[in-house]
Amino acid sequence: MFGKKTLRGAMAGLLMGALLMAGGCVFKPGAGPDKGPPAQQGQIGQQQPLPEKTAEIAGVKVTAGGGTVKDGAIHLASFNIQGGSVYFEPGTLLSPDGRWIAFQTTQKGAGEGLWVMALDGSGGKLLARIDEKEYQSGRLILQLLGWTPDNRVIYSRQGTQPDGAHRGERGISLRVAAPGQGAEREAAWLPMPAGMVRQVKLLRGKESVFVQTDMRSDRPGDWNGSRISVMSYGS
Repeated sequence: MFGKKTLRGAMAGLLMGALLMAGGCVFKPGAGPDKGPPAQQGQIGQQQPLPEKTAEIAGVKVTAGGGTVKDGAIHLASFNIQGGSVYFEPGTLLSPDGRWIAFQTTQKGAGEGLWVMALDGSGGKLLARIDEKEYQSGRLILQLLGWTPDNRVIYSRQGTQPDGAHRGERGISLRVAAPGQGAEREAAWLPMPAGMVRQVKLLRGKESVFVQTDMRSDRPGDWNGSRISVMSYGS
């Protein structure tokens, strides 16, 4: 069985403006994912809220924007998922160009999902889903790892693969997807017939992912202990 991250926190309503306030950063979203980012400033030095726009995809309602709050924080997005929760790691949330967010959901009867949404509300997509039975048993786990410098989502699918080139095999499938195009590919594969995944972490600037796995076996000739591996997602 694969280990799960304890840092996942359930959030039904999510405010993320504070992420962009550090260091006086001004957020400038695009007018659509494929267009140049217009200035979101009124008077010089003033931050302006994004216009509020709501979209619903496969049962997840996401509202982009929503105005300012006290002391100048700006709402980027809020989420509403019936019978479920939303979670993310701050370091994996925003794309480098500031136009997309990536997040994961769990929903009763629907399992676990990985999503991308444009912050101007112009589009979104369910990138991957694990059904309820596999999610609850831990046989298959999705993990959002982050973004490439050219704004592609990097994630892993850990466990017995339900489809693709390694269907029915157990291991770690490292996957890359371009949210605006919907294209997805398997960048690397690490077979794990047995054992447990301890951690999978993005190595920023290296086009690689760090993996730590543990193996325990009493069979003669089997490898035992911890193993460190690097998986490359470079094209």
